Amino acid sequence: MPLAAGDPSPPPSTAHAITTPDGWHPRTAERQLLHLLHHCPLARGRPLELLAFAVRRALPYSPPSPHHHALAALLLLSSPPPPALTILRLLPPEPTPPLPLLNAAVKALSASSPPDDAFRLLSTLRQFHAPDRLTFLPLIGCASSLPLLYALHSLLLRLGFLSHHVISLALLKPYPLPQARVLFEDMPQKNKCTVAYNTLITACLRVRDIRAARQLFDEMQWHRRSRRSVVSWNLMIAGCARCGRDDMAVSCFERMIREG
Repeated sequence: MPLAAGDPSPPPSTAHAITTPDGWHPRTAERQLLHLLHHCPLARGRPLELLAFAVRRALPYSPPSPHHHALAALLLLSSPPPPALTILRLLPPEPTPPLPLLNAAVKALSASSPPDDAFRLLSTLRQFHAPDRLTFLPLIGCASSLPLLYALHSLLLRLGFLSHHVISLALLKPYPLPQARVLFEDMPQKNKCTVAYNTLITACLRVRDIRAARQLFDEMQWHRRSRRSVVSWNLMIAGCARCGRDDMAVSCFERMIREG
C-alpha cells in the first residue's frame, strides 16, 4: 500500500520472525485478538489498545495469511474503529494487502466525516484488485452529494454491479424521490422486493406524498416477493401520523390488525 507523501516509512519487515521479542507467536496473538473482538464487548470499545496489542505482538509483520483476518476484524468489529490508514501503513509494502482487509478499511473510513479518504482508498484499491459489492456498499451509504453519488453510480454501471440486487437496493436509499423512483421503475420485477418498496415508501413519506406512498403500499400485495411486512405497516402508520393524517394512521393500524 503506497504511503502518502510525507508519511514516515514503515519499520523494516520481520515477516520471517517466528516469535516476537517477548515470546509471542503471531498465530497465538491473532487468536487472542480475534477472541477479544468476538467475545468481549468491553475490548471492542478500546480500539487503540487493541491496535497497540496487534503492533506489539508483530501481527503486521507475520506471514500474510493470518494477520489480515485479525486486522480486518479489528476494523469491522471495534467501535469506533481504529485509524484505518494507520493500520495499512503499518503493513510492509509487499505483498499487497488482500481485498477483504482493504474492504474493511473502506468501510471504516466511510463512517468518518467527510469520507474523502474512503473514496481515495477506492482508487488505490482498484490498482491492485477488482472491487466487489462489499467494496461499494459502504461508499453508497456515505456519498455526501449528488455529484459524488452520480459518479459512483456511473462506476457501478460501468463495472456491471447494478445487476447485483443488494447494490440496486442500496442505491435507492440516498437518492431523492424523483431519481429513486426512476431507479425503482428500471429494476426487474423480481428485484422489487419488500425492502425496495419500503425504501421507496419512506422516500415518498419524507416529502409528505402520502398518495404515492399509499399507491406503492397497495401495489406490494400484487407480487409474491413484495408482501407487506410489519415494517411496511409501521412505515405507513408513522408516516400518516407525521403528515397530520391521524385518521389514515388509525385506519391503517386497524387494517393491519384485521389482516394479522
